[in-house]
Amino acid sequence: MGPISGAEMYVSICRYSGRSRSRVGPGRCRVHVADNEEWGGLMKRRSSELPAVIPAMTEWTVKPGDALRVFSPKGDPRDPKTDLSQAYIVPDPFTLQPSYLSDFIATPPFSVTERTKLVSVLGKEISDTLYEQADRAINELVCTIALDNRLATWKSIESQLQLILDTCATIRKSAQDLISLTSPNIIDASVTRGALSADQLVKKMLLDQVDPQEYALKVHLKGITGPCTKALADIKNKIKKGRKPDTTFRLFLLRLINAMNAEGLEIKVPSNENVFDNVHPTFSFIIALLDIGVEKGKAAIEASALEAKEKQKAIKALSQYRKSTRSIVHYLRDSPLK
Repeated sequence: MGPISGAEMYVSICRYSGRSRSRVGPGRCRVHVADNEEWGGLMKRRSSELPAVIPAMTEWTVKPGDALRVFSPKGDPRDPKTDLSQAYIVPDPFTLQPSYLSDFIATPPFSVTERTKLVSVLGKEISDTLYEQADRAINELVCTIALDNRLATWKSIESQLQLILDTCATIRKSAQDLISLTSPNIIDASVTRGALSADQLVKKMLLDQVDPQEYALKVHLKGITGPCTKALADIKNKIKKGRKPDTTFRLFLLRLINAMNAEGLEIKVPSNENVFDNVHPTFSFIIALLDIGVEKGKAAIEASALEAKEKQKAIKALSQYRKSTRSIVHYLRDSPLK
């Protein structure tokens, strides 16, 4: 088995098989490493429970059966000897956007009392799948709000990409300068007749001591500059369009509604005229779920490793998500969620 170079050493195709709360705590995912013929049967690490990278700006969430990649700065995650304490899983393909790790802040699962309340509001039994998806929607809402000051911004990502491109340009320029300074085929324009210039003397020394084949200096940066240039253009476009107001809440509603629709639950939104008099159980379910989510989120933030000032700010921000009935009607009826 030959060595694997570069980033390939740190990735492994996996399949997500569900969230495990009881044994490793909330926010971690069990992933099974897929077989890889390249490893000749030597891949012995079959599964691990790792935090997942969750995008903060899209509705994506990891689901059983999804293809994932595992990254570990400590080495190849397929090797049983590799420390996975800093490893995490990412979606495949990966989308560049502000993201967070799923296990930093984790809301507790629905209690029996909370489940009973939600069933009473909806007027029918709720499947475990819907509970799980609602749990995720709440957790992702809480994480995005609580980690707001820690999340990378589009502007910071733009700056990072531009720094890489500027550095590549500097490397190219430096390589060209080095060739000019060392290649005997490039004559210094300041050379005068009757004596050798410093440029000529050094080049003659190098020609005498260095194999001509070693003068070849190849700098291949298109593999880096190509993706960075494309990503930079995409992000500039996102910045130009601007961010919709309350994107975080829109995504929460979108995740929740998609989960409810998947269970055959149609969201009946009241009109402005009878917003308080004729509220359908599915709409009441969303309101009740949001109330529960705010309280669960406050507890999760308080128990997290955030600094005291961050906790205070996050809890205050989360409390503002107790939207009025009319406000939620606006989001669901008058304002496009996507």
